[in-house]
Parts: sequence; structure tokens; C-alpha cells
Amino acid sequence: MNTAIKFDVSDVSFQSCRDVENQLRRVPLLLHPDQYPYARATIAWTLLEPDEVWPASLYVLDDHLATLRQLQRALNVLGVDILNLDGGVSYRVDDIQHRILPPIVEESSVDDFKLLILDGRHRIYRAREKGCLIRCIVLRGVNPEYPIPSFPNPNGWQDVQLVDEIPPHNQKKMYRSSGVVDGRLGMDTRRNLATLGIGGGIPRS
Repeated sequence: MNTAIKFDVSDVSFQSCRDVENQLRRVPLLLHPDQYPYARATIAWTLLEPDEVWPASLYVLDDHLATLRQLQRALNVLGVDILNLDGGVSYRVDDIQHRILPPIVEESSVDDFKLLILDGRHRIYRAREKGCLIRCIVLRGVNPEYPIPSFPNPNGWQDVQLVDEIPPHNQKKMYRSSGVVDGRLGMDTRRNLATLGIGGGIPRS
């Protein structure tokens, strides 16, 4: 684990919940850009216990968690708590622009209305480490024709392994669909989260 990572964070700016919600409603499916699974969803910014949400991925990366801890410290100095965001936050690191939103969670009507993690599982894992609540964007009433690409882990967090390397694609998640694009499973209902401007030079959290 690399514990010597340092972040020189600058140019911090904030986006309102309303602006983020409007952007979420315009998130399309990656392969079907005319389909918007959140267009009619109910969107809430909710403090949750980490065990209230259900992982739909079988791993977290040790190095990613180390990076996340350092980013958390750097942003805390600037008054930003990445486990309790009430809007979007943009910032620069090494002249690269980044954006972070609260973890995105979907209530899945096809999975007994479990709250499934779509994005931000490393931060939720971090909240479990700390034993604290985490604010999430919770989407309900998502179009059931477009469930997230993977099933919830059968045993929840017990199935999540802390690993040093990204596993092979077919071992990352329990994919619902055999739809394959460029060797990647579950692409037919994948959300195009790049439209939100999250991810980039610092790994997705």
C-alpha cells in the first residue's frame, strides 16, 4: 500500500443538489443514449448506515482505499467531508480537474427493493471502517426495464474482497446479462456516468 500519496488540492467549487439532480435525470444508458433510467425517479440525499446498502461488486482495491484516505484528509482541511456531501464538489489536483458526488444508490424493484450501490463503494467501505453514517444519493422509482448491470452480492459485504489488483472482468461482479461489448459483460443496461463528470485521473471512489 502506498501511504505516501499527497494531494495538492485547489480551485474547489460546489454545485447545488438541484443542479446535480437535473444532471442525474439526463444520465443515459451507455449503449442506448436515448434512454434515461432516472428521468422519473425520486431523488433523495440521505444519511445511511453502510450496512443499509447492498454492494453489487465483489471487490475493493487496497490502493484505491489508500488514495481515498489521502484525498479525504486533503479535502477535510478545506472543509469538505467526502462522506457527508450535500451537493457536488469540483477541485483540481496536479492541474487536472475532478468532480466528486455522494455515492449513488438505487432502490431496485427487481431485487426485493434492496438499495444497491451503483457508484462510490470505496467510500461506503471507508464509512464501514470508520463506523459512521454516509450521505448517499438514493434513487427510487428507477425504470425497472433497466436494472443496474449486476446482481446484489448474495451475502452483502461478506462477499466483498479487499484485493491488490483489479480482478478479471468476469470476476468483478455477478452480471445479470451476457451482453458483451469489447469483452465486457453487462453493458446493455450500464449507465453513462461520464455525463456527470465523475471519475478521471483519481480512481473512481
